[in-house]
Amino acid sequence: MPKWSKKMSYYCPKERRIRISKSLKDYFKKNGHWRTGSKSYCSKKTREKISKALMGKKNSLGYKHSEKTKKRMSEAHIGKCNIGRGKNHPCWKGGRITKNYRGYVLKYAPNHPNCSKKGYVFEHRLEMEKKLGRYLKSTEIVHHINGKVNDNRLSNLYLFGSNSEHIKFHRRCLKQYR
Repeated sequence: MPKWSKKMSYYCPKERRIRISKSLKDYFKKNGHWRTGSKSYCSKKTREKISKALMGKKNSLGYKHSEKTKKRMSEAHIGKCNIGRGKNHPCWKGGRITKNYRGYVLKYAPNHPNCSKKGYVFEHRLEMEKKLGRYLKSTEIVHHINGKVNDNRLSNLYLFGSNSEHIKFHRRCLKQYR
């Protein structure tokens, strides 16, 4: 049996590729399918009977479900397929995750105006919002005083009005330590 590979399509002319594919088909007809090792799963008569039985049927099993059966099947799936989101999910761990690549802690807040697509907001921003009693603007930056981004105590957080103020602060700190 000739071996087929993708590399052959680059080096082999089209006519030869067609001949190879035909010879592969002939090989499988004689020796059976490469996965099963048999020519078919059932005889030709059985295949004809199955195809006649399935003619005009909606589902592949060959019969239609009654409305009563459909209702029972849908009730049986409740709680299995629709396992819920957020607090209703069985793997819920309080909505606090640290999956951000920089180590920041995210908290589940799906109704927050600045939440991500999955409904998470940075916990340090939420803590600062609680302290101020309002939502933070997108330009406002919350700084961690001790540099530990997972330490979100209010005593460790400082609010800058803009990113430029935040950068100036870091430059001043660098000058002091040089």
